Amino acid sequence: MSRIDDHLRNALDVTPQSDPEMTGNWSVYRTTEDGNRVLVEGDLPEEIARQMVADYAAEGDTTLEAVEG
Repeated sequence: MSRIDDHLRNALDVTPQSDPEMTGNWSVYRTTEDGNRVLVEGDLPEEIARQMVADYAAEGDTTLEAVEG
């Protein structure tokens, strides 16, 4: 299980896969050292995507970005 999966489960104690109402059209990307964006998690509600980015930023990780679409 990945750190991202753990974060999602802890964020709202549910994962998008287990609750169809938790899906959305937002994605979280990680920017790599060479400037490429890699999809971390997709089909998220805006609130969860933004919270994931905020939680990682609070830990000093600024490589995540929430993107609609």
